[in-house]
Amino acid sequence: MLAGAVAAAGRRRASGASSWTPADLSPEFWIRGDLGHSFADSDPITAITNQGSSSNLNLTQGTSSLQGTFDEVQANANGQSVFAYDGTENTYGGTSGWPMSDGDSFTRVIVFGATGGGEKTIACTRQYATRGGMRIACNTTAASPVFEVVDSGAAAAMSATDSTETTPTNTLQVYAMLYTGAVSTSTDTLDARSGGSSLDEIDPPTDMGAVASSLAREWIIAATATSSGSFQGWIAEDIFVKRAITSGEDASLTAYLNDRYGLSLTGVTQ
Repeated sequence: MLAGAVAAAGRRRASGASSWTPADLSPEFWIRGDLGHSFADSDPITAITNQGSSSNLNLTQGTSSLQGTFDEVQANANGQSVFAYDGTENTYGGTSGWPMSDGDSFTRVIVFGATGGGEKTIACTRQYATRGGMRIACNTTAASPVFEVVDSGAAAAMSATDSTETTPTNTLQVYAMLYTGAVSTSTDTLDARSGGSSLDEIDPPTDMGAVASSLAREWIIAATATSSGSFQGWIAEDIFVKRAITSGEDASLTAYLNDRYGLSLTGVTQ
């Protein structure tokens, strides 16, 4: 679904480019390295304001030992600004950040680069394994599922299978997830990568409502728990839309990502 590679490192977004941004998708959650804060280079990440519609998903981190670092120019992200984490840090926000109910569709796209470690969580809802939620992970040492959604206290109800690619170290990656709300094992969800062309089969959950219970479920970046971190790398952008985007929107999103990050993608979720 995705093809192409990163252009020359450090190339910034072209002047005169389209003004379309993920804000045009009316996302519930959207963060980008250059938005939602006033950090200078190398500043600790204390808070990131969600650029989407949910104020409950503003991200904070008040513990200094858990604060990542703002990187104003990341060469491997085409010179764009990113949020960097060393494996001990994270940011999180909200206590009802899981907005899904039975039959809901959604789209999730995350732009990142991993710098080390095996399977590491890029984004998660807190305690997803026991309380239910969504987990997005990468693996720099072995092929592994990168998306999971689980019902409360149950085994994975949605997981990527037949994954055949590892995540290249410190290479820009685009992971895209599209769920149409149907219960099937077809291509409701795509694992789309800028560094490859795998299409993972997905087993969607039968009960999204079980995940949307009243238990605390913070949205966490770079970890699975608010008390520690696990992801080693940087995150340039994270977009969540509570619906399946259209083919036209996919085309706009693809053009946006190509322009901003120096890619040659031919589609993100379609």
